[in-house]
Amino acid sequence: MVEMQLMTVAEVARVLRCCPETVRRMVVRGDIPGAKVGARWLIHPDAVPLPPRPDGPPPFPWQ
Repeated sequence: MVEMQLMTVAEVARVLRCCPETVRRMVVRGDIPGAKVGARWLIHPDAVPLPPRPDGPPPFPWQ
């Protein structure tokens, strides 16, 4: 079985450098696809729009 790594709203907010409420609104609007599991939103890392980082490290530690 393949284990999928999903991101929480707080993790996505850190990557996008915005507040978690902004990420929640983006998910609810459909700008970022996510799934509500219980009281939490979970987002696949591939769905996160990454800010341009010309010479910085990758935003995800597993890349």
